[in-house]
Amino acid sequence: DCARCHAEPARGKTGRELFAVACGICHEAEHRASMVPDLKALKRPVARGYWHQQIAHGKPGTLMPAFVAQAGGPLTDTQIQSLVEFLR
Repeated sequence: DCARCHAEPARGKTGRELFAVACGICHEAEHRASMVPDLKALKRPVARGYWHQQIAHGKPGTLMPAFVAQAGGPLTDTQIQSLVEFLR
């Protein structure tokens, strides 16, 4: 359900702009929940495959939903790839 709230703002956007409207609203929120990681303060580099998995399919047992369209999310494969490149 969370992914649906991100659908309209994400439409047609990629990279930095997409991150701001679809990811930053949680990961960069002023009052970010403690269980939501600050993606700018990660302790180690993260591989492309990890980013792709987390964005596309979410993280079970957490607030991170799947964002890939095939799993009911609002993002295309191209958009997900643009986020992966932006985050790297």
